[in-house]
Amino acid sequence: MKIIKVECTPLSIKFVKPIIMSGGPVNWAHTVLLKLYTDEGITGVAECGDTSMWYMGESQESILHNVGNIYAPLVLLGEDPFNIETIIARMDRVVYRNYHSKALVDYALHDLVARALGVPLYQYLGGRANERIELAYVMSSGTPQEVADNARKLVSAGYKGLKLKVGHNNIEEDVEMVAEVRRAVGSSVHIMTDTNGGCDY
Repeated sequence: MKIIKVECTPLSIKFVKPIIMSGGPVNWAHTVLLKLYTDEGITGVAECGDTSMWYMGESQESILHNVGNIYAPLVLLGEDPFNIETIIARMDRVVYRNYHSKALVDYALHDLVARALGVPLYQYLGGRANERIELAYVMSSGTPQEVADNARKLVSAGYKGLKLKVGHNNIEEDVEMVAEVRRAVGSSVHIMTDTNGGCDY
């Protein structure tokens, strides 16, 4: 089996409401969809998640460039997708760091190999470890009351964990926001905080 075509598609998705984080409001998610086609008609598909220079060090444009103009001609085309470790090592030799674009290729290769073997990806990766996975919800920063009201709705919808964006406000306001959320949802819900590297207090 050989990779015969590499297709990258930029996707930009506008949020219904901005997510307020330490660096300010985020209104869009910019991502890249990758498809790796083979000579046997099997296609591996992956998506890289949100891109951002300030957080991941790569942009949508840099990922499109790395995958389409460097990895595709120098590493991927003509390669057996089962040679994942070889492909990763070759990407490391042709481009320094840029882990977001390399991870995108890695994801698509794993998807492709699992499809070629006719097994779900989780099975290819070693099997099911949990019957259920509890989800957490990433929450925008805001006033303590706004965030607490939203947290209450999310817990009612079944979320067992809440990740609160902090660092946009001062420390006193952030402490009050977290405390208000705890009062609103009780002690059984996991609460996490995330400054996105933006705290200066």
